[in-house]
Amino acid sequence: MRVCTRCGSALDDNAKFCTICGQPVEVATVGQMKRRRTVAIVVAVAVLLALVAGAIVVVMANPFGAADQQQEERSSAVVQVERTEGEGTAPTDDGQQSAPEKDETQADAAIIQTKDGYVCPDSSTHVYTDSELYAMNAATLEIARNEIFARYGREFNNERLQSYFDAQPWYTRRYSPEEFDAMDNPLNATEKENVENMLRVQTDLEERAGE
Repeated sequence: MRVCTRCGSALDDNAKFCTICGQPVEVATVGQMKRRRTVAIVVAVAVLLALVAGAIVVVMANPFGAADQQQEERSSAVVQVERTEGEGTAPTDDGQQSAPEKDETQADAAIIQTKDGYVCPDSSTHVYTDSELYAMNAATLEIARNEIFARYGREFNNERLQSYFDAQPWYTRRYSPEEFDAMDNPLNATEKENVENMLRVQTDLEERAGE
């Protein structure tokens, strides 16, 4: 039995056009039509399965990616600090000079705190090497240097510095800048060396950035 390949209607043996849809006759048996439909269905099912399998692979490869990113953003301890004006380094009795001033219109730098809210938690007992200091940026070094004085309770005339340290859980105001600076060598030898090295590296980084 011949059928129309377009609409599937039965055709006379001698028909050249389908009397239903007008399609020129192509000889095709009912069995051939069924096989064609079966092939089309199989192809469609295969495509659908491939799409589903691809989606499953993507989900399994990174099921918690979005959650991890949000957790990382929440766990970042970043404090925005601007370079101080004329008080980048708290003055000491060893004749140390302040770091060069920074234009207040420049963007704030990100300061990453470490253990217990300190930038350099061991500054009173460990002399930080140049490799450790150069791993920081200039703004971080400025905070780390002033942190040495803040741990003694020194206040700061610069509002930004004062606000930064007031926000730290370990900081307590004890001395005005004038009272602290009048003290006889309040820093130990390790702290003095760290202050000098931090200032030196900070100044170098600022000069490189200005080139």
